[in-house]
Amino acid sequence: MRKGFIIIIAIITFSVPASFGAKVHGYFITNAGDTVRTVFRVPVNLLSNALTYEKMQWKVKYGDKNIQAHTLMPDQATEFCFTYRGIPVRFLSVKNSIKASSSGFNPAPKIFLQLILVGTLNMFNFYEYDGFAGSNPTSPDVVMRESPGWHVVKILQKNSGELFRPRIAFFRKDMCNYLSDCPGLTEKINNRTYKSEDLKRIVEEYNEMCTP
Repeated sequence: MRKGFIIIIAIITFSVPASFGAKVHGYFITNAGDTVRTVFRVPVNLLSNALTYEKMQWKVKYGDKNIQAHTLMPDQATEFCFTYRGIPVRFLSVKNSIKASSSGFNPAPKIFLQLILVGTLNMFNFYEYDGFAGSNPTSPDVVMRESPGWHVVKILQKNSGELFRPRIAFFRKDMCNYLSDCPGLTEKINNRTYKSEDLKRIVEEYNEMCTP
């Protein structure tokens, strides 16, 4: 009986991705333009100590000077920043024109996206939930069998406009249309000098060559 109880507890424990909040110093900028320095409690995977970025797309917790806990939502700030294990992390609040949703139903008006490259053309990471597509349903390992999957989608934004998500299957067509104001760069995309895996370099070159 005792052995069975322990097995059940183990299954429950490892079926749910364990996480906790790590305290980090940082700041956020209000919609009025004020900078508020604070201590964030950011979600971290309990086993790997890696940040669970996908949770911060929708909200992040912080404390005020009286150590009262608050939740920062995308419609309450223009950005938030902190450093975790020596790595700077910056999220911008943007209009949710990609129709992302934390619940899978009604999209939120705004979303926090992790900023990767900044310039006239910004590049963000969007963490998209893909159910259990990346797991192995036949695995005897409970974690591998049940852990939900996330994959990173690169999102672009030009001149603070609407978000743009290039389609992998139509990458050349989408990017040539989107960056038509930079013919030298679109030529490299069209002749396959740059492919979908070179998106970071494409964004860097656009900001170097095609920014007024």
